Formats: sequence, structure tokens, C-alpha cells
Amino acid sequence: MMPWDATSGPAPAQVPPTVVERKLAERGVAPPPGYAEFAVANGGKRFASGQNYIRDKERGEPTGLSTVFHYDEAQPRYSAADIWEQNEGELDPKLVPIATTNYSGLVCLDYRGSADPKVVSYDFEAAEGREITLLGDSFEDFLTRIGPK
Repeated sequence: MMPWDATSGPAPAQVPPTVVERKLAERGVAPPPGYAEFAVANGGKRFASGQNYIRDKERGEPTGLSTVFHYDEAQPRYSAADIWEQNEGELDPKLVPIATTNYSGLVCLDYRGSADPKVVSYDFEAAEGREITLLGDSFEDFLTRIGPK
């Protein structure tokens, strides 16, 4: 479990995994194995500095990971529901944001090709327009590949 960064304000309340599952079901998808538990344990927290990178699977470029979204509706900062609402017009409904990158991008579960999502980075500020980069073939693959730059 990651530490809470007190500069981000009060920590969100931990919700049971069933809340995460229900919120994803409202979007028409099911969480991949391990995601609900990960979101409950780490929601609202920052990835550890120096150990917060993942290399994309296409070019091997490092992507810095920032904050995991949480599911406590009483705390809007880094709330999954708030982020989903803010980006509703931008994102395909089958891209489900779960975290931020260091450069204001989003880490998303990508259900566009399968009920078993891949993990991708959605970059709003790419020079050539919106860019989607593969970070993991599954949520488990994504987690195992996070580490130093």
C-alpha cells in the first residue's frame, strides 16, 4: 500500500471493493482481477517517487505515474467519478481512467477490444494530438512493470 500525501488534503475514506465494482458496472464494465482491492488500498495516493515509472510496450518510453483515483464520493480530489465526469466528452466510454501521469495524462483501463482490459496512457497534450499508449496487457502486467525510470 502506498503512503498518503498529507499535502493533498484529508485522505479519502476507504470504501469496500463492492463500491468500486458497482461504479465500474455503472460504466458497463467489470474490474479486472485485483483492481478493486488495489483501488481501495491506494485510492487518492501518489505512486512512490523514484519508483513510479512504467515503460510503454510500444516504444519503451518511460511514463511517470502520479496519483491513483479513489471512490469516496465525499472527497472530490482525485475521485474517479469526478475525473470520469470531467473527461466524458474527451474519452471513449470504454476507456476508464484509474490514475494520473506526471504530465496530466490519464492511466486507463482499456475495454475497447475485450472485457479483459489492457492498461493504457491517454496523453491530452501530445504534440500530434491525443495519444494512447499501451502500458500493460492486463492490470496485473501493468502492476508488475512499475518501477524506477
